[in-house]
Amino acid sequence: MKGLHHVGITVKDLDASIRFYHDVLGLEFSNEPSPWFDGPELGPAVGVPGGALRQVSLLLGDTTLELLEYRSPASETERPLGSHSLGVFNVSLEIANMPGTELVAPINRAVLPAYVKLAAELPALAREYLSVMSVIALIAVPAVAGFAACAPFLVLLILGPQWMEAATVLQILAFFGITQVLQSNAYSAFLALNRHQVFIKINGFQTAILVPLMTLGAIRYGPVGAAWAYLATAAAVLPVSFLFITRFLQLNPLALLSNLWRPACAGAFMYFAVRTLGPSTPETALPASLAAKSLALCVTIGVPSYALSIVLLWLLAGSPKGSAESLLIGRIPAAVRKVRSLFAGAAVEDGGPR
Repeated sequence: MKGLHHVGITVKDLDASIRFYHDVLGLEFSNEPSPWFDGPELGPAVGVPGGALRQVSLLLGDTTLELLEYRSPASETERPLGSHSLGVFNVSLEIANMPGTELVAPINRAVLPAYVKLAAELPALAREYLSVMSVIALIAVPAVAGFAACAPFLVLLILGPQWMEAATVLQILAFFGITQVLQSNAYSAFLALNRHQVFIKINGFQTAILVPLMTLGAIRYGPVGAAWAYLATAAAVLPVSFLFITRFLQLNPLALLSNLWRPACAGAFMYFAVRTLGPSTPETALPASLAAKSLALCVTIGVPSYALSIVLLWLLAGSPKGSAESLLIGRIPAAVRKVRSLFAGAAVEDGGPR
């Protein structure tokens, strides 16, 4: 190879790219920006029926930098998946799964040895499973619901304004993340019971639903449709996972639901409180400082909303013993006494001789 004729880059906004490469970097035009090209021959060539493109070429040393912007007649929710849309979906999925991978996965790894020791005593294993699930739901459900409520501002701060369209996808996939959090600990219990084949059955059922839904949703609605396909599939698989675990642990399904409904309801209340009382969803990109302030306001509304609602629901349920709420609230008096003693000690030191 003796040389490189040109390098082509697909951009989202040709005018903004020209301002960067031409106005800021100083690259000279090889040809002026073109008008929009369309026609029956272009659609098959670019893989987008009815599509259009415009381009500009700039001189870059001995080669040429070609910038291309494509336009599809489809709406924002009706464009086919390309590399950009696939990136939007994958990044949103990774962020939505963060509470599960960062909070819940360490818990599941920690309890697996205990589950294995209790595998021969189903009543003891069932009690331990319910206790762990209560803790997971209490801390992970609000985390995932918070991701959904704060999605636009998280996207702006973590990914930048060029990823704004990922906000809607992240909101949908965050609810998918809640279903993963609620069934993740069941896998540890299945392993302890030596029920490895359950994984195959559940995953096979999930794949049978996800593939057709994903295909239809992605083709018709792009990454948003793919996200809804994930959520719908997870909603169908979750009760199946619960059915297996309650049967193998000889556990009353109501006992499991009694440990999950309070965090789920409190998380829903927190989500709607943030969306109702918090900053409105931005239609365009915000400066990082404003996005950070909006995120802080969401957290300021969300944390007390969840705390207050979970305590009220716990009281309305009769303050059930053995729940994660009981464990947490039971530690509050000791924590208050410790804080008081620290303040009292500080006051004595300040008032003592110098």
